[in-house]
Amino acid sequence: MLSNVVSDIVCNTYTSQFRDRTMRFAMIVRFRVHVVGAPVNQYHSRELAIYSPTSHGYVSVLVRNIFNRELGPWTLLACHDSCWREDGVRRWFQENSTMI
Repeated sequence: MLSNVVSDIVCNTYTSQFRDRTMRFAMIVRFRVHVVGAPVNQYHSRELAIYSPTSHGYVSVLVRNIFNRELGPWTLLACHDSCWREDGVRRWFQENSTMI
């Protein structure tokens, strides 16, 4: 399934590029989404943020909607030391695979 491949790429990129740095960074991935029934000239996207406040602690996965360039609030999907990949990233990609 393509959503599993993309979620693995996102998780591996975060783990290799961001997680073990001494400074804290969030990796944000933005996806343009298709909303059924919405006018073509409207801009819809979703952002997925992966963040760890410590180099070996819990990882938070958050998501927010963007509609016509207005940012929505962040929603926490997962916050865990090991299950953030499955409970946060992979599940989000599976639930949104038809929109992305």
